[in-house]
Amino acid sequence: MQTWLVHMRAPRQLLGEIGPGRFAVAQVMLAGMVASALANIVFAATLIWIAVLYASGGTFGGYHAALLAIDAFNVVVGYTAFLILGRRVLNTAERASFWKVALWTPAYWLAMSLAAWRALWELYRRPHHWEKTHHPLRRHPRRR
Repeated sequence: MQTWLVHMRAPRQLLGEIGPGRFAVAQVMLAGMVASALANIVFAATLIWIAVLYASGGTFGGYHAALLAIDAFNVVVGYTAFLILGRRVLNTAERASFWKVALWTPAYWLAMSLAAWRALWELYRRPHHWEKTHHPLRRHPRRR
């Protein structure tokens, strides 16, 4: 989020420096990744809401069908692309346990979405704060 905001301080200058093609790719990569992370929990909540509505005997009209189709498409295409790209970098031995990655992908994406919403809130609330991950001190053996 911060990287995109910094680059977009002067969008005309950036466009002039990198050209329209690279500018468009930068928008898709930076803003698109943030948008997809934020949207994932919205898609999941919508799917759950429609499922509960349907299970409770509610009406399932055109609006709900359209939302379900859009949500299902986004989730299936996003997860599939994520898994295909991830599987391609694995060696043969690692591919045997790839099913575990596939199984945990929805939980991973939901956690990523919650983190993105938290980051957005922190960016709004404390824009100049850098929340660092604390690591314990590690003692290295002295070299002789």
